[in-house]
Amino acid sequence: MRKLIFILIFCGVNLGIAAQDIKFTATAPQVVDLDKRFEVSFTINTTNVSDFQAPTFRGVQILSGPNQSRSTSMSFINGRQTGGSSVTFSYWLQPIATGTINIAPAKIKAGGTTYTSNALSIRVEQNASSSSGRQNSQSPQGRNQQPTQVNLDNKTLFVRAIPNKTNVVPGEQIMLTYKLYTLVSVSQYQIERSPVSKSFWLEELDAQQQPQITKEVFDGRQYNVATIRKVLVFPQQEGNLTIEPLSLEVTAHVQTKRNRRNTGDPFFDAFFNDPFFSSMFDIQDQPIQKKLVSNSVSINVKSLPNTPNNYIGAVGNFSLSSSIDRTECKENEAITLKYTLSGTGNITLIDKLPIKLPSDFEVYEPTITDEIQKSENGISGKRTFEYIVIPRQEGKFVIDSLAVSFYDTETKQFKTLTSSKYNLTIGKGKESEYMSEQRSEREKYRNMELLPIKQIRNLQNPVINPFSGLWFWLLTILILILSSAFILFEYQRKERNKDIKAVRLRKANRVALKRLRKAQMLLQKHENEAFITEISQSVWNYLEDRFSIERFALSKERIIATLTSFDIEETLINDLIALLERCEMLRFSSEKTFEQNEILYSQALTAISELEIQLKTKLK
Repeated sequence: MRKLIFILIFCGVNLGIAAQDIKFTATAPQVVDLDKRFEVSFTINTTNVSDFQAPTFRGVQILSGPNQSRSTSMSFINGRQTGGSSVTFSYWLQPIATGTINIAPAKIKAGGTTYTSNALSIRVEQNASSSSGRQNSQSPQGRNQQPTQVNLDNKTLFVRAIPNKTNVVPGEQIMLTYKLYTLVSVSQYQIERSPVSKSFWLEELDAQQQPQITKEVFDGRQYNVATIRKVLVFPQQEGNLTIEPLSLEVTAHVQTKRNRRNTGDPFFDAFFNDPFFSSMFDIQDQPIQKKLVSNSVSINVKSLPNTPNNYIGAVGNFSLSSSIDRTECKENEAITLKYTLSGTGNITLIDKLPIKLPSDFEVYEPTITDEIQKSENGISGKRTFEYIVIPRQEGKFVIDSLAVSFYDTETKQFKTLTSSKYNLTIGKGKESEYMSEQRSEREKYRNMELLPIKQIRNLQNPVINPFSGLWFWLLTILILILSSAFILFEYQRKERNKDIKAVRLRKANRVALKRLRKAQMLLQKHENEAFITEISQSVWNYLEDRFSIERFALSKERIIATLTSFDIEETLINDLIALLERCEMLRFSSEKTFEQNEILYSQALTAISELEIQLKTKLK
């Protein structure tokens, strides 16, 4: 008989749920803080939904969403059941400015019918969290009862930063893994602040939005563990360095019991207070927002022993190869010379090679192309330096072998790589015949200085009156025209150079454009990841070359100290450091847009140009 009653009641529950009215509601705080993010949710009390259309969010930055979740709840009041299943679409938003944010209704289809939610109005204040006594949530029904607060201790839910090694040398790569340990269910997470360290170069390896869950025993307890991030870290200086913590916010779900009420019917009270039904109807899933901060990581960076002169800053395991497109050509014809560095390690930080060419050769800045892979073993691949070389003199020449050293992390010692040597034969070019004749004449008169005066007189031509004939007057007119043109050109140049600031700006801009040429090409191709990396490396390389600082000793602290010693304006120093930190942050951000990249390129161009202007002024 008891089982029959249970079956009838359970069927009634399902029929009641099926017959419920469908409601589509939007909820959000009424007042939010300008410096804090907030959540907007759209909930419909059925699961048979499709075609969710979110409103256009204005005045905010979308951090994540739509995040979809489903829930089921049941309750009994005075012998009647209420509840059912629902679907929620939520967004995490960040206000941009104080004022009022108006969010239009959302739309969704359920059972072939389109439903529209209510609109929302949210007030953004500077210190909303410090105000008291105000209603801070809104829904169509008005004030919502706040759920019971459940505290999750640091042993139930936490994040760890785990390096694969802590004793390294400058430039040696470290695998840093961030793991989320939990004893409860977690539906989503959002990284609020990535570790930006002043003494490290970071390369993102893996940032999974839905990582795989594994089991792991830690401190005697078995946790569900998700690897949420992997980063390759390259220390740039010696000493005891610290990698700052990772900060994130997670949405955890904790099962809590409802506070049961008396129905007024002794039969139903006794029936639903039965432990079997208590476990079925009195458990609810409560979402909890919790901020987590990982541990900081200490790295001991030891100094390199007896660094050789041809050390290029490479740390790992590498090989070197070279090629040349031809060994015979004429003067002023281009030769393509390539050097390829291959291996595993900090290959992306090697930006130049110490090549040596004959003094009569002209060489341009190399074009660098990469074939790089990032894996569990670190960064590997190859970087090719392509040089355009132009010989300006005929003859036999030798391009000596290129010898570079790297630090082998396995053998703990330096190794030297050597490329091939090239013998070149350069023939006479068409453009150089006149110059060859002039050289022959100069050689002839140089030999005449060694002859007796009598012999020199015998070699001289008969005396000719130079002031007679048509050629004299034509030559005189030509000289006058060229002199006038030269005087006019010099006058215009001096007029332009009167504006000292404009002259310095032109020269400074040429330096900046040369440094940022590759970044500009990547910007035009909309290659966001490569562009941000190239911008950062271009600025670092400029500072390294401009102030003759070794790569392993280059850091933000060193840059600040160096610029201060040159009496550079504090505002420019702060802008330059902020630019470097902005580059590091954007490399690990999911919000990479063409407009942001244009602004970043403009800031880098302005920073280098302004620094060049101030340096020329201070060094005068």
